[in-house]
Formats: sequence, C-alpha cells, structure tokens
Amino acid sequence: MTRPPPRALFAVALAVGLVGPTGLALERTARAQSSSQAFLYDPPSIEAPRLRNAEPRTTVYVDGTYGVSNDLSALPDIAGKAHGFRVAAGGTLKLGRFQLDGELPAGQITTLSLVNPNPLFDIDPNDKHQTAASLGDSRLGAQWTGVLASDAMTVVSGFGISLRIPTHTTEYTFHLTDGSPGFYALPYYFHIQPTFILGEALGRVSFVMNQSALVLIGPDATVADIPIVIPTIYFWDAHYGVSVRVLDGLALSCALNTTYQLNALDKVMFPHLNKLRSAYVVPGVQLHVGAYRVDVVGRFGIKAGAEPLGVLTFQGTDSLTVRVSRLFD
Repeated sequence: MTRPPPRALFAVALAVGLVGPTGLALERTARAQSSSQAFLYDPPSIEAPRLRNAEPRTTVYVDGTYGVSNDLSALPDIAGKAHGFRVAAGGTLKLGRFQLDGELPAGQITTLSLVNPNPLFDIDPNDKHQTAASLGDSRLGAQWTGVLASDAMTVVSGFGISLRIPTHTTEYTFHLTDGSPGFYALPYYFHIQPTFILGEALGRVSFVMNQSALVLIGPDATVADIPIVIPTIYFWDAHYGVSVRVLDGLALSCALNTTYQLNALDKVMFPHLNKLRSAYVVPGVQLHVGAYRVDVVGRFGIKAGAEPLGVLTFQGTDSLTVRVSRLFD
C-alpha cells in the first residue's frame, strides 16, 4: 500500500498552480473583471469632441441632442445664430482589450437666424429665418487600453482614434435684396483625432483623461459664385472627467474639455479662428437599471473660444444630450 503524500506536497502543488500559467491566467481574468466593474460608471462619451471611455465595452445606444449657437461668424460668409436638434444611433464592440465604435445620424433639424455678414450679401429679410431638415455626421473609432499593475487602485491606459465623416446634408436657399438667388451649404470638416487614454478608479470614484490631436480637414466651397478656401485646422484637445457613484445605479459626473488651436489662419476670412482657446464644462447624471444606462449630459461653453468651436463641430456653444444605452458586458 502506498502512503498518501504529505501535506507539504499539496501546499507546494497549490503554490505552483497559483504562480504558474494557470494561476497567471486566473489573475489576469480577475483583473479584467475588476477593471470592467471599476469603470462601469465612467463619464459618458459625448460629442464633440468626444471623451473616449477607459474600459472597452459592447453597447448600443440612441441619443438626442439640442444645441444652441449664438454667433455663426466663425463660418465663412455667414453671420447670425442657430439652434437645432439631432438624433443618432450608435454602438461599441468589445474585442478583448480592443473596442470598435460607430455612430450613424438618424436626422437633424436646424434653424438659422441670419444677419448680413458683409456688404456683398444683403439678404432678403424674408429669407433670414429658415429651418432645414437633413442628415448629420457619421462617426467611426477604435481604441485599445491595457490594465496597469497597481495595488492602490485600478489603472488602465492606451490609445484610440476617432474619425468624424461629413455626411450631413444641411443646405439653405435665400435671395439677395437685388432678387438674385443663392444657397448656403454648411461647410463640412473631416475630423481625425488620435488620443492617449488614461483611466483610474478607486472605490466609488473614477477618473478618465484624454489627450488628443484634433485635425479638421475641409474642401473648398462656393457661396453665391464666390470661391471660399476652407483651411485645415489643427488643435490640441484635452478631457478630464470624474464620475462619482452616489448610490448603486446612480452616478454624477463632470468633465472639463479644453481645446487650443495650433495653427494660424487668414485673419480676414477667419477672424475668429486664430489663437482659439476653448473650454467647456460637461456635467452629467447617469442612471443604471439592469442592463440599461440612461445619461443626461449638458455641455456648456465657459470660454469665448467655445462659440466658434461649437460652430465648427456643429455641437453648439451649449447643448443638452439624453442617451439611452444597452450594455452587454
């Protein structure tokens, strides 16, 4: 009869299992699960520019946004104010530590109240207040974040890329006071935004930081037979977002979004797009009910540069977004 192995051998075998390949795999799985829960209440990713989330997820969502711009003079050969409402649907797909995301416009309604931008355009008073229905812009993106070793808190970092594709169709027709017709199509920009992502979470509090280069590329345009050169604009964009879980299922968040222009443009054609310095505060409330998350998010310009930047991104100086998401992990 063979003797049973001593207890010491069991202890050695257990230790080998915990530090060996199987043990390391279990540790990585536990760490991934903890990071997913740690950033469950992270600040919402709302345009524009967006705050990229720290933890990859699979979601689908529908949102509606109402935005206001009180000064359109950042656009070429147009002046006045505007307000509008847009609806979009989107989602994210988690592939390991990678995430793919996209958003499609369902439609938008924009109302302009114009004034004469210069003596060359004397707009008929009957055409100065117009409302147009159209599509909005589409968005694509991808990111990867990895979990960093930390005993004090959950830390993730990585990189992402966001693309905004100009699919909007907003166009206005008007008459000058001499009777000649004209039209104005809002100039569109192709957005490219590579981003560094850092996330930290401890208990009920999570923090997400984005540091991005933002490039706006637009083709030339024509307004009333006058050629308009649309320049490429370079920005440095940063987000600092904090979220606090007040109760299980309820969290409050606030983010600061700062944007600084890196290049200079023609001061005659684009007087408001030189040395642009923009700042937004983005407060939010989120409610979790089962697998669903509801976000109510404001975006308010607190620096003069927020007015022209809100026009360029078609998000407005001030906006309010309501988003309903379905989470799958």
